[in-house]
Amino acid sequence: EEEKHDAADAAPPTEAAPGTTTTAAAAAPKDDDDDVYAAEPAGVVKIMDHRTSSSRLGCALGVAGVILLVAGAVLIAVTEAVIRQGVRDAVVIDTNEKYDDRIKDVEHPYDVHMWNCTNLLAVLEGREPKVRFEQVSFKMTYHEENYAFDWHHNRETLSYKSWWVVRPTNDEESRRLDEAAIVNVNPVYLLSVAVFGATERNLFAGLSYLVVQSVDDLLDSYVSTIRAAMLPSYMLVLAAGRALPDEAAAWWVAERCPDDTLEAALSFWDPASPTSAVTQATYDSVWRADVEALATPATSPTLACLRETSLSAEYVEWAVPSSSNVTSWDLAKGAQFGSGLLTRLTVGGASSVLSLGLPGVIVAPELYGAFGVELTPAEGAAFLEVFSNETLSIHFVSTALFGNPLDLLTDPTFLATGLTIGNALQFIEYLYTYLAESYFLAGIVVGKLRDPATAEIDPRGVVDGSLTLNPDGTGIYNSGLFTRRSAREVLFGYVDRITEVLPASLVGNSTTYTGVLGVQYADIAEQEALNPSLIYEVTTGKRSIQKIREYTRWRDITDISVRNSTPGKDGSRWTCDPSSWEAQGYESCDVWRTNGSSFTMRATPVSQLGPFHEVGRRRKRSFKLWSTEVMRDVEMVFDHDVTVKGIRARRYRVADSAFHTANCTLEPTRCNPDNAFYRMDTTPSYIASMASTTGGGKSSVSYPAFGRMLETYRQQTEGLPAFVERTMDTYVDVEPLTGFFINGHLRLQYNSDLDDRQLTSALWSNVFDNNPNLFDGHVLFFPLLWFDDYDIIDGDDAKAFKRAIYLPRLLAVVFTAISLALGVGCVVASAILVARQNLGHCRSSPQTSSSSSSEVEAVVVVANGDDAR
Repeated sequence: EEEKHDAADAAPPTEAAPGTTTTAAAAAPKDDDDDVYAAEPAGVVKIMDHRTSSSRLGCALGVAGVILLVAGAVLIAVTEAVIRQGVRDAVVIDTNEKYDDRIKDVEHPYDVHMWNCTNLLAVLEGREPKVRFEQVSFKMTYHEENYAFDWHHNRETLSYKSWWVVRPTNDEESRRLDEAAIVNVNPVYLLSVAVFGATERNLFAGLSYLVVQSVDDLLDSYVSTIRAAMLPSYMLVLAAGRALPDEAAAWWVAERCPDDTLEAALSFWDPASPTSAVTQATYDSVWRADVEALATPATSPTLACLRETSLSAEYVEWAVPSSSNVTSWDLAKGAQFGSGLLTRLTVGGASSVLSLGLPGVIVAPELYGAFGVELTPAEGAAFLEVFSNETLSIHFVSTALFGNPLDLLTDPTFLATGLTIGNALQFIEYLYTYLAESYFLAGIVVGKLRDPATAEIDPRGVVDGSLTLNPDGTGIYNSGLFTRRSAREVLFGYVDRITEVLPASLVGNSTTYTGVLGVQYADIAEQEALNPSLIYEVTTGKRSIQKIREYTRWRDITDISVRNSTPGKDGSRWTCDPSSWEAQGYESCDVWRTNGSSFTMRATPVSQLGPFHEVGRRRKRSFKLWSTEVMRDVEMVFDHDVTVKGIRARRYRVADSAFHTANCTLEPTRCNPDNAFYRMDTTPSYIASMASTTGGGKSSVSYPAFGRMLETYRQQTEGLPAFVERTMDTYVDVEPLTGFFINGHLRLQYNSDLDDRQLTSALWSNVFDNNPNLFDGHVLFFPLLWFDDYDIIDGDDAKAFKRAIYLPRLLAVVFTAISLALGVGCVVASAILVARQNLGHCRSSPQTSSSSSSEVEAVVVVANGDDAR
């Protein structure tokens, strides 16, 4: 075939036969380098034209496919870039509009579950070993308004004031708050113990002088009542001019009283007169209170005469037998204290004012009536005067207990009170145990009920049945270690009896109780009028988007070191005496064990994380979250992925190690030595001390129903339900792209830590003595209530989020998929066209060629080979 081809190349051109078509290419001279198709017949030329068209279409499809593939690859990245910029704009709070939308107004549910003790009386009386509880629940709403905002550091931080309240969700819940009676521990009493001595024993010793003052006031009122009640009879004697003690007395009255004094004075006791109140013998002393209230310009001379007359030695001598050596009413009071003189004369031989049935007097207050120790009127008066003096009282007890007691027997001040070596122990027991517990605590503070039939035969109330409590275990004055309060009082505070019987100078802020939730200002105006330190400052994320909503100030402070640096919601600050507190092993003045350094809440998120933690190394395994309830940051760890109203989120729970005990001997498998900083070296796992932030009142927080604690401690009490993670655990769901908290529950239980080394009174000793599960043999964890503070993204916000984030992403994915599919299709179509074009020559035959089949095949071979020649 090559020879034929070469011969044909060498032959001269021939003219076309008639009826055939000759192309320009066929008529041109043949060059070896020219395309072999140039000299082919017309049929082959047509095949060449079709192939050129297909090649152009395939090229166009290939280019289009590449463009679509590139567009598909870029679309998702562009969409993500737009979304991330939108997230940045939304997260960073650097405009007034964002402040209004994100921080200004907050509202969410806040459920409260209180523990009501149902068998307190049986436990106090020793009939049952453990307290039993029932749960009483209330639906509440937390509402917060932030105001007075201000930008700082080029809007890198934002400060504001905060006003918040917790209210019942509706009128029915409000009614239930008022009607529900909750029997539980009285925080005011625990706080009083902490503030005034750290233990009850110290409290009683330190306040003994106040109790003696109370006895002095009681006896003074009784004596004044007698003085006022007997005066009409004395005036009648004077008016009748007979049976006068002596001529000197008559002269004394005549000199000091106007002529009409006797007649005017007698009218004061006329039952028809509005002034007849002066005759009522009451505990509050009618003479000192009511008579002075009756003074007018017209009656003042008469009242002055009556007062002078009632205080005169002549009147005292007339009223009290001269054999008693009583020449003044002060000595009469001393005689009643030291020998029961006045009641023996006026109340049928009774040895104590206990027989009068006075409110709050459930045991004999006099030394003679309680212990049978007899003193002279002068010694009795001196006893009341000396031991109602704070300095002398504390000196006496400190010398008796910690010094040389014999020094007291040579001190004339104490010898004047009738102190002898034979009655010294009775003095000490009377002053620092009996008066404090039986008279003051059980009677005046708690208000036990007294059986009057046993008053004379059991003046100290030691016989069973002489002193009783209400069926719920509380007293008539509803104070002491246990109290019965409405649910509203538990949450928002109340005035306790102990603050009423202690002097105002001592009470001050120390025992002001504002409830578990603190002061509830009616509105912002009321809060501003009192101007508490409720200024907060947080980062806005403008400087670093990963530092968003972190505290830089909390209640206008940045660091916590000692108690008085931690302001309450009302602006008050606790104080403490380092020497007395630490000497008792109670708590130091440091909030936490800081070794001289301060603890800061700065750089700790409050309610949001930085954004962009969706994938890879950015996925947070844990983070620290600030908790005001425990006054520290708490580590939150990733638990599992969740979906909240169609939004993908990551659930974080409190790290187990955050509340593990620091005492590795106590619980070797649940131990975190670092928690010693938070005073958890003296507690079991999963219960954290709050004492340092509540002014010393021994309190703690735990999971509801003591969840996750060892069973032995959960068995300290009865009636608590089993801990269920779904309904009792604490967690937060974080949307990882934005860092927003879109769902979560903060569930914490408040407890009182009752320690029998501090609560030494016999009134509640059975609470400890009969319980076999006390921690360290001394501590009973007494649950008060637990709350469920929760929030979840609402439906509209969830839809808006999905429209802003998920919809663009979905559309980007769809368009990307379509673009990639089309691009791949175009590329594949282009490849197919090229392949078909090349293979088409094998299937083609010339339509008008006169060449042999072998010549056509040669052309095809040349076309598909690199160089067929």
